[in-house]
Amino acid sequence: MLAAAGLAAALLGPAVTGATEAVWQDSEFTSAALSASTLPTPVVDSCTLTTGGVQSTMVVNWHFPAGSSLQAPANLDVAVAGGGMLDPVLGALVPSSVGTTGSGPAYTTTVTVASLSLGSVAYEVSLRSRLGTNWVSAPAVARGTKPALGSATCAPA
Repeated sequence: MLAAAGLAAALLGPAVTGATEAVWQDSEFTSAALSASTLPTPVVDSCTLTTGGVQSTMVVNWHFPAGSSLQAPANLDVAVAGGGMLDPVLGALVPSSVGTTGSGPAYTTTVTVASLSLGSVAYEVSLRSRLGTNWVSAPAVARGTKPALGSATCAPA
């Protein structure tokens, strides 16, 4: 009888199971609010547009907002858009330039582009604060226009 009981236990014992996935649950949790910092947008104080001959010059006076530790030109991106109808042709013949002067808090960015003063011209100079390679602020824009007949004007946009 003892031998029969041992044989029954061996045959009917616990079955061997396959691989299982372990499950773990914990009722504790946490949460946090995240926010990204933004770079301060430069402030355009004034600008002038001068046209004549084969060049137009736009001078933009601007500053970084108070409390900013940014410095130009290291933390500045400048983009120029617009022009007159013949500017692409003249651009190949007459050199253009962009330069920024000042040591803070006030800066002056001067853009000189090839442009005939015949007809109307319109330029837009965008200034962005920059930190590192890809982190930039929203643009501060100065727009200069000169109608075919009339005087040039320039103002922050």
